[in-house]
Amino acid sequence: MRRADGTARRLRLSLLWILFAAGVASNAATSFADVSPLVPLSLGLLTTASGVALIAHYRRHRR
Repeated sequence: MRRADGTARRLRLSLLWILFAAGVASNAATSFADVSPLVPLSLGLLTTASGVALIAHYRRHRR
């Protein structure tokens, strides 16, 4: 049971890092593109939310 919990935790952490990196890259790309201002804003919010989730995960699981 603990092994499955650890695997799920690692998967969730990996997905958060992928989401954060993709959000940063796409936010940077759309900031200079000729798109609606709502696109970079929504990507920035997504990136901020994933960053906050990563910080919360770190604080919850630090030793």
